[in-house]
Amino acid sequence: MVQKKKDQDNTLPVINENVSDTFLCSYTLASADMRFIEICIRDIYLRRDCESNPILRGEISDCGSGSVVDLNQIFLEYSLSCEGCKKKEVAEESVIKFGEQIGRILVDTLYQDNTDIPIIEKISTTFQCVLDSMTVPYSVAPSSDILQFNLSFCPIRETAKKNGLTRGITMAHRSFIAFCTCIIQNLSPHWVMLNPTEADIDSPLHEIVVSRLK
Repeated sequence: MVQKKKDQDNTLPVINENVSDTFLCSYTLASADMRFIEICIRDIYLRRDCESNPILRGEISDCGSGSVVDLNQIFLEYSLSCEGCKKKEVAEESVIKFGEQIGRILVDTLYQDNTDIPIIEKISTTFQCVLDSMTVPYSVAPSSDILQFNLSFCPIRETAKKNGLTRGITMAHRSFIAFCTCIIQNLSPHWVMLNPTEADIDSPLHEIVVSRLK
């Protein structure tokens, strides 16, 4: 099995006025987030740069590069915003729907004008976008029936520790799994997510594995 290394430093993308951004959706930053003195809105964009793969990033309007966050923090922030739900089941349903929404919009945005691209190429390109958006080094082991992305570390946990968002780890994992599952479901009914699954919400994210149904 051929293995190709994807090298990337662990830094956030810098805003560049010469790239094209496509707005995807927004979410509310909870007032309990001590980084901000008031409730505000985080916008999620798909950033296209001719010199690199497309990435997802979040930012606050008119706040400049200091407000830019990666995909890890997007899931962590939204998970923490659900802490005010009176019932745990409501919070879980909210983070799942959030992940599914981003996954569906991402697929629609990436491939709305490219219907003839082979499915395996779409899957590979989409998850490269996802992992580039998480600022984590990874390698990919492709074959005709399975794609396995091996991560150097769990990016969600590393971001949570770095930014003091550890309370949101489990829910962020749940949202991310819903996100990945929705991506596969919207790309092809003939492929399935093998890892991670709902059973892995309390485990570090070290790989993403998708397989063709036999």
